Amino acid sequence: MSIRRKYRCDFWDLENAFDKVPHKRLIEKIEKHGIGGKLRRIIKNWLQSRRQRVCISGKMSGWMSVLSGVPQESVLEDLLFLIYIKSLDLSILNELLKFATFRNVPYRCAMLP
Repeated sequence: MSIRRKYRCDFWDLENAFDKVPHKRLIEKIEKHGIGGKLRRIIKNWLQSRRQRVCISGKMSGWMSVLSGVPQESVLEDLLFLIYIKSLDLSILNELLKFATFRNVPYRCAMLP
C-alpha cells in the first residue's frame, strides 16, 4: 500500500518589498530579536544615514533622507528582510519555509496533514 501525501506550495513574490521596509519598524524588530548595543547602532546608522535626490530633465531636486528600504546587494540585505517578515506566519498551523533572495534557490513544499 502506498502512502499518499498532500503538498501545498505558495510563493509570495515580494518584488520591491526590500524598498518598502520602514527603517523605524525594522529597528524595532531587530531589538525584539535581541540585537542591541553597538551592533544595533551600527545597523541603524547604516540604514538611516542614506540620502537621495532625483534629476528630471536636467533639474535636480534637493537631497532627502531615505526613510525606508534595505540597501540592495548588501551583505545584510537578506538577513534584515527575513527578520522583518518573520512574524508573517504566526497564524499558520503548517510548516512554512521562508527565504529572501534575488538568486534562484532550490525550494521544497510543506507536507499537509
